[in-house]
Amino acid sequence: MARIYLTVPKHLRALHFGAEALARLEALGEVIMNPEERGPTTAEAIAAARTCDFILCDRLTAGSAELFAALPKLKAFLRRSVDIHGVDIEAASQHGILVTHAVPGFVAAVSELMVAQMINLARKVPEQVMDYRGGAIPELGMGVQVSGKIAGIIGMGRIARRLAAILRAMKMRILAHDPYVDDWPKGVEPTALDEVLANADFVILLAVRSDETENIMNTETFARMKRSAYFVNFSRGGLVDEDALYAVLTGGGIAGAALDVGRETGGQEAGDVVPVRFGALPNVVATAHTAAMVPDAMLTQSMNTVEQLADIIAGREPASALNTARASRLALTPREAGNS
Repeated sequence: MARIYLTVPKHLRALHFGAEALARLEALGEVIMNPEERGPTTAEAIAAARTCDFILCDRLTAGSAELFAALPKLKAFLRRSVDIHGVDIEAASQHGILVTHAVPGFVAAVSELMVAQMINLARKVPEQVMDYRGGAIPELGMGVQVSGKIAGIIGMGRIARRLAAILRAMKMRILAHDPYVDDWPKGVEPTALDEVLANADFVILLAVRSDETENIMNTETFARMKRSAYFVNFSRGGLVDEDALYAVLTGGGIAGAALDVGRETGGQEAGDVVPVRFGALPNVVATAHTAAMVPDAMLTQSMNTVEQLADIIAGREPASALNTARASRLALTPREAGNS
């Protein structure tokens, strides 16, 4: 029987994994649960998984060279996340360990919250809600209509494509910058980054975090935005120089921001959240990295990860494997082309 180490912290298991996915996982083998109210350290993961065939983890559990070298029985490291930041795939490959990641089950959820926060920001909805909750009728004030404005999207992945379709339906013009995309969605205009920044009423950051995109939004790039423009970040905090963002938000360089991510680590299970100094600003609407936090998205990613494990146990290559050719501890039947 397969032995599986599940790293999800005890108090987040029901929220981040779910009973249905857990029941399916337990049907595949003996599951060793993380007993802590936090994610495991590398040393704790090594101790817990020493006799395990598989590790199933969230994105905050590191897949380090140290971990892979210390676990001679480990066959696969399955990340219940699209993000593989912190996973040393080369080290895993050197030890013959398969690495997988999950499908993006959160595309709809993130897109919906982005649209909601764009409208909240432009129409000053939170201020009116809080006035009413405080027992006062809000003063009348003008907002900004989103329809007819220009959205400038940096990065054209799955979420950006879903968002672009929604914004087009709202009669926005869509400019987008991504040097690695050839198949542009209908109605999206490929645009140089400088032109996106100079023309967009909403600059929307959805790029993948990498060495190339680290601090892509900085003093220089924020200075290219219109003073009336809004900045929206639902990607990763590492793409933004936060001191530069704070300066333009407090100095009138841009009109405001909608943020779901930041560089501040909100604990092992919370991940990178928006720092309080931003959420307290009157021209910012902030959420604490909760864009994907809906049961539908959580279950989709958990079940996808468990089904990938089921494929591995059955001797089939899982759909989202990252290094099958070097996973020498497994003998997997290759997936047929187009079979996902």
